[in-house]
Amino acid sequence: MQPNPEPTASLIDRPKTFEEMSARRGFQAPLDHAEHALKAVLSDYRFQQQAPCGLKACRKLHNTGFLVITESGAETNIGQFCGRTHFGEEVFQAARADHQRLRDRADLLKRAKDLQAATPAIVAHIKDLGYVRTFGAKWATKVKTEIAGVIGHPLVDALEGMQGRRDFEVKEYRQRTDKEIEDLMAVNKGLTRAQARDATAVIGTLEPMPWINFDFRQRLMGELMLPLQAFAEMKPDDLPTPKLRSVLKPIEGHAQVLQEAEEAAVSAIRFLGDENLRLVALWFPEHHKDRADALRKWIGSTKHKTLMTGV
Repeated sequence: MQPNPEPTASLIDRPKTFEEMSARRGFQAPLDHAEHALKAVLSDYRFQQQAPCGLKACRKLHNTGFLVITESGAETNIGQFCGRTHFGEEVFQAARADHQRLRDRADLLKRAKDLQAATPAIVAHIKDLGYVRTFGAKWATKVKTEIAGVIGHPLVDALEGMQGRRDFEVKEYRQRTDKEIEDLMAVNKGLTRAQARDATAVIGTLEPMPWINFDFRQRLMGELMLPLQAFAEMKPDDLPTPKLRSVLKPIEGHAQVLQEAEEAAVSAIRFLGDENLRLVALWFPEHHKDRADALRKWIGSTKHKTLMTGV
């Protein structure tokens, strides 16, 4: 692959203060724009303290602007309106666009190289969370397998749906007494007896279950570790900007994915609590009474206790 042809000669580190910028060897202020043609934008800047515009025709104070270089080699600082007014809309906007392209490229390269330098530590983190750590991803996957063995895959699928809806309420259904029905109909005109008969009451709320929906293998290995390892072998300077951006974008979110994976794994500990599991058994529909009984018997069993140790 041929090296990327994009130049970086007219790009400098952003000056942090006006004093730093004005100390540059070629800096001139005030500068007569009529005697100088704009060559390039060297950097944008944002200062806490206001600084005077470098153009002789302006000299107004501002916080944000651009350090520019002229064809003569003289440098000065200007605001965007001064640039458009005194150097011409087309000339200034073209120079500004060139600078933004170079700045975006430089920032992208820095992020890429920083990520490459951090990749060994990130990969080690993924391996630890995925395979080594107590109560890690491997354990959370085992929890799902063990739970499915007790209550069956259809009910696990139903729990996954509950997690997807973020609806964790466990409700109890019953039929109201004749007296309750009559009282309810008395204050709700138009309500039929059939409509008034059934009552629903919330008896508890299950622990959230992100572990049951989180695809640890795909998210940690397929989307993070393998792409990171492949990226570590690339040469960012040789990649065109669009390609580099597309390769970098999905793996720059590694910190968030790792956090989500850790939180998902830890959530399985709370799910396995005795009180929560008993509530799960109450959530089962009546025709799954046998599964509810199996879950109640499993609570406190050797397998349950072993899982609670993170093994």
